[in-house]
Amino acid sequence: MLYTIERDFLGYSDGDLNSAAFRALLCMSFFQDMDWVRSFYDPASEQGRCFYEATSSSDIREHAETMAIPVGAIRPVIEVRPTAAGRVELGEPVDKADRREAGDTTAWIARLALTELADADLLSRFSAIPARPGGPWERAYVDRDIDEVFAVFRAPDRHVVETGVGPLGMRLLDLREMREVLPQDITGPGGAEVAPIARSSMAGVSG
Repeated sequence: MLYTIERDFLGYSDGDLNSAAFRALLCMSFFQDMDWVRSFYDPASEQGRCFYEATSSSDIREHAETMAIPVGAIRPVIEVRPTAAGRVELGEPVDKADRREAGDTTAWIARLALTELADADLLSRFSAIPARPGGPWERAYVDRDIDEVFAVFRAPDRHVVETGVGPLGMRLLDLREMREVLPQDITGPGGAEVAPIARSSMAGVSG
């Protein structure tokens, strides 16, 4: 199951953020079927939003507490994504591809009011807006627990996103530029590749 995780990184430096991500990757293999898909970070508010595949929200919370990583609300979400054939799909498998342009780690994130739309209506609306490649829309995450959609756009400025959101006919709750972080972006001390550690070696890692 795919989950969204809210994280408060108030007071964290870039080094602190990388260290937290490094610790997260170290113990990912301790939890059955857990996988870090991607994260987004807003430097202005110092808030993060992560997307994990996991068997339960309790596993995600235990993972965060074990590695001393901030963790707030955890909710199940469903991914909406364009396909290579030009269709729009909802559900699994989760799209884990890196679709960023070289050197560009930012994305525009639009929070949209879901307004109790059925899945078929939601797919129809997202089919009406231009998707990448060629368009600004990349993927979205449907959070029915709070009736919101977390939509990811790649665009040069805010106006392009606002124009792209229009045909959806959904109320725009918030629009901000955030930094996208993928597991392959994270390196250990000295730039070393991150490798999972054995559970017996975990003592002291979170300190």
